Amino acid sequence: MIDAVLERLGRLELIDDHAFASFWAENREQFSPRGARAIKNELRMKGVEREVVDEMISDEKDEELALRAGRKKALSLVHNPTMDFVTFRARLGSFLQRRGFGYEIATRTVKALWKELKPEDGEEDQG
Repeated sequence: MIDAVLERLGRLELIDDHAFASFWAENREQFSPRGARAIKNELRMKGVEREVVDEMISDEKDEELALRAGRKKALSLVHNPTMDFVTFRARLGSFLQRRGFGYEIATRTVKALWKELKPEDGEEDQG
């Protein structure tokens, strides 16, 4: 009975893992940027087949999304006049990694945002 209903819904294109994965990724990208790793995990937790997830989600936009995700957090961190690079790196880096961005992308993003938001502090503070 359940299989018949699922088959019928599939024929009517009311169940489509590809469309759902695409919708989910676009929604995340627009409203709550996450890394490809986090999005893949979310989709698998929602029951989307691994093959579909791997086909639909790539990490090619992770750099851009990490900058978008990190910018708001970085702005709140640099408002603290005593914020140094080491603390900034620890807080923003862990923030980005919790959102599914890899270590290398998080590190590059932290350095880019520090340079963008605290240009007067230069490279010497980047311990």
